[in-house]
Amino acid sequence: MAERRLRRWWWLVLLGLFAGRLASIPAHVVLDYNEGWNAFHALHAMRGAALYPAPDAFTGNNYPPLSFYLVGAVGRLLGDMIIAGRLVSLAAQIAVGAGIYAITRRMAAPASAAPFWAVLLFAGFNATLMRSYVAMDDPQWLGHAFMVWGLAAALWRGERPIPLGRALLSAMLVLAGGLTKHNIIGVPAALGLGLMAYDRRAFGVLAGVGLAGLAGALCADHAWYGGHMFADVLGPDRAYAWVRLARHAALLVVWGPMMWLAWPLWNMAARGGDWRARVVMLGACIAVPVGIVEGSGAGVDINAHFDSLIFLSMAVPLARAQGLPRWLGRGLGLGLALWAMVANGQEFAGLGRAKAAQAPFIAKVAATSGPVACELLAVCYWGRKDFELDFFLYNQRLAKGHGAAALQSALARGRWRAIEVEVLDDDAHTSRLRAMIRTAYRPVLMQGNRAILVPR
Repeated sequence: MAERRLRRWWWLVLLGLFAGRLASIPAHVVLDYNEGWNAFHALHAMRGAALYPAPDAFTGNNYPPLSFYLVGAVGRLLGDMIIAGRLVSLAAQIAVGAGIYAITRRMAAPASAAPFWAVLLFAGFNATLMRSYVAMDDPQWLGHAFMVWGLAAALWRGERPIPLGRALLSAMLVLAGGLTKHNIIGVPAALGLGLMAYDRRAFGVLAGVGLAGLAGALCADHAWYGGHMFADVLGPDRAYAWVRLARHAALLVVWGPMMWLAWPLWNMAARGGDWRARVVMLGACIAVPVGIVEGSGAGVDINAHFDSLIFLSMAVPLARAQGLPRWLGRGLGLGLALWAMVANGQEFAGLGRAKAAQAPFIAKVAATSGPVACELLAVCYWGRKDFELDFFLYNQRLAKGHGAAALQSALARGRWRAIEVEVLDDDAHTSRLRAMIRTAYRPVLMQGNRAILVPR
């Protein structure tokens, strides 16, 4: 009875933790650069517009296509692609948590508290370290949802060989995850290695479905996307830096102790004969270094470590089947409750300020006759303009030494009636793209260092 009361206390704390993020779902407030970017691609998918532009275009798309069609279908019903993307992302995040619970429940002893602690670890990290991705219009959690349930299908009963139907379902879900977000390595790698060692037939199904999916994607690329999809997704210009690698490696302060706590699971698998435990540990061992390496790329955020969180959220409670001491649970609950008060207070206060700050820019963009380019793409989306210029991808091209003659010519001709920029002038960190814009455009609306510019 006391254990149940403790768990109810935890659920109340966690629900309160996310209040500020949930309140932002219907608001015309930009949570991240990616929101407008994803919304435009979902809109293009529904309109049949070019989802993958030519490599020399002013825009680009380095994500696989599946999420754009799924979010686009929801957005068509709701009338707003950004809000639709937030709801889909939130539902996917809940689905990942449910998958973690289901896998841990299947692998733990009947009376074990491991499933509860697995979900608690997952939710706690999402409420704190990875909070910015809660209910954000981004396909990362959707890709992980497919992957985690593909893993669950394979590990469901632990029998060998896995029934053919379930092996096929697992492979198709993993494929769907790859067609949603291509940087999710942990599940397919760990599952592939585990099945190669313990169930060759299921591995053959996984490999066969993967190859069939690749062939189908190649055909779709040439039939629907003009042969640009693979070039855009796999070959974008992106800068990598040792500084970013070191910053992401700092997460070893968190992942290292969790790996140490989880490591007995590897030996327990050998003693107990449950091959699934080694698949979970393989996933953690693969995901942690992959996340650090991926993090060295420009524009890569905390989402590079979602795989690490997923596998370690399962591995630690399974390895420590006795659970955590009750006093520690209460202490963590109190700490998260205090975090919730601070984080939610900041978010609720910031929501009003952000609305007031962004509204004039959205209104100015909407009132401008003709094409407008936006650095913060959600401003153009809510201003009923199109996707004209991808600041991030174009900056990466410039950093890699690509020529800028076409863009300079477009700016000199005044191709865009207005351009919205998030940082007008920053001598220490100004981009070459912004410098080029300032030579041909002048500001007409400024707020702090943010501006809308028109041709000189």
